[in-house]
Amino acid sequence: MTNQEVINYICEKLNAKNPSHNKKIAKSFICYLKNISINDLYTSLYEKCNLNINKIDKLIKKINKSIPLEYLINEKYFLNNKFYVNKNVLIPRPETEEMVLEALSFLKTQSINKKINVFDICTGSGNIAISIAKNYKANIYASDISFKVLKVARKNAKDLGANNITFLKGDFLKPFIKLNLKGDLIIINPPYISSKDRSVDYSTKNYEPKKALFTETGLEFYNIFFQNYHKIINNEGIIFLEFGYEQKKPIYDLMEKYICLNKINYKFFKDTNKKDRFLFISLKNNI
Repeated sequence: MTNQEVINYICEKLNAKNPSHNKKIAKSFICYLKNISINDLYTSLYEKCNLNINKIDKLIKKINKSIPLEYLINEKYFLNNKFYVNKNVLIPRPETEEMVLEALSFLKTQSINKKINVFDICTGSGNIAISIAKNYKANIYASDISFKVLKVARKNAKDLGANNITFLKGDFLKPFIKLNLKGDLIIINPPYISSKDRSVDYSTKNYEPKKALFTETGLEFYNIFFQNYHKIINNEGIIFLEFGYEQKKPIYDLMEKYICLNKINYKFFKDTNKKDRFLFISLKNNI
């Protein structure tokens, strides 16, 4: 069979009814198994494919059980960089790319004579910290509570040449408070799904790490953050938070409860799907 015929074969075997999604999975399978780029695949669609069909069938069975493709091929692209992922880390989402691009836009307005401290809290695969490190020279600190998660993040930093990151192990804000570190830019994508949320899809709920996704109400991390953010931020710092699309009102209520709003600038932003997703807070007129 040719590469194109193998793509067609995979698409026929997949349970999903979305043809474009099936083609994407099929192409990813072939690129992974042959260790080639998508561009290489496009230029060799009608060349003979020497892949073992039995191996392909085993992968198809796993996909049909809703195991995420990213865990099967151990990779996920984020802002055009290929990140290693496994079952210990959350799969990076495209919405988070938007927040990182906003953070980079802010950083590029800063004086080149000042070395900025950037904190990526709940780093996961390291996709946020590494994406910033590859585009801006700063003192970057990335934290997570899990050794297994930090192992993945460190691997990605090494593989992608992001050498200006200090990784910290600890629970949420604690390692920064303990070391008396102050950030100029703090960016956080914490667990924000309520454990009672029944709308979470089967694949996410059953295969991605629960500690990276769920808390009892989905708001615990924001509650802690708004009460303690002043302990880890410099006087003119800026904060980027991602949250669930139905959480704007409770996030605002928490912010109003713990922060004097007339002393800060803040703005809620929607993602490209027009859903409320991000909160930017500035301790001066940066927004």
